[in-house]
Amino acid sequence: MAATGLHFGVSINPSAYYPSQAHEHVLGMLKAGLEDLEPCQLVIGDNGAGKSFLATKLLELVGEQFDAVFMPQTRYEDANTFLRDLAVELDIEISPSTLNVRACLEQHVLMGYDKRRHCLIIVDGGQTLSDKSLADLEGLCSLIGARGPAVCLVLLGTQALTKHLMDQNPAWFKHRIGGIYTLASMDPTESADFIRHQIRRAGGNPDRLLDIETLEALIEWGEGNPGRLMQGLRASWRMARSSGMDSLDLETFLSAREMLTLNTNNAENLATETQETVPMAHSRSA
Repeated sequence: MAATGLHFGVSINPSAYYPSQAHEHVLGMLKAGLEDLEPCQLVIGDNGAGKSFLATKLLELVGEQFDAVFMPQTRYEDANTFLRDLAVELDIEISPSTLNVRACLEQHVLMGYDKRRHCLIIVDGGQTLSDKSLADLEGLCSLIGARGPAVCLVLLGTQALTKHLMDQNPAWFKHRIGGIYTLASMDPTESADFIRHQIRRAGGNPDRLLDIETLEALIEWGEGNPGRLMQGLRASWRMARSSGMDSLDLETFLSAREMLTLNTNNAENLATETQETVPMAHSRSA
């Protein structure tokens, strides 16, 4: 395929999964935990560490005993919206007028349990869930029968997730979480293989698309983070394509890196300004 036909998409799918040592280890632990019907397991990693890609791969590996769903990272306005979206993923028909959505979810889960099927719920961005949403998930995980829990939960999140859970329900955190697994960064060799894998997946030839000098610069900038490496690769390719080039060189990557750094700084400044002004918008006069 010609270089102009390359497409580095941002969608999450199993073909983008790269089997780094850390990812394969965590994947194996999660699978073993599900075989033991652990009520809850946590996966901790920085933003861009590849938690979502890991989740899609896990969905491929679970056995037929599970009705499995994946809830990507989303900031929900309220707990009821989260439960309704979860119901949609589980193919549960719920009327807009239904008030107790959790009761409908519990009924669905228990009906499946009676048919010897368990429910697997994978949720990304667990640190952003409200206390009410976490309590609802804990309630679902507490549905336990003779064959163990009816629901197995896998929560993905940053390091803030463990504190969030501990603050919300210390007893549940201590006694119901079967494993906490941390996704470590990839080493330079794995980072290089990861980049080559993504280029081939996009329809290109890694040896033709970028030279060793550009590859090494991208690896150093990416710091072993899959999301960051993909961000650098996509930005560099867009810049090269806009200049009529069919390959990447060091100058193109350095220009893309500068642009990404500028955009990141602007986003951080905007977030800081928003945090400073939002409390004033909600203040009330005495």
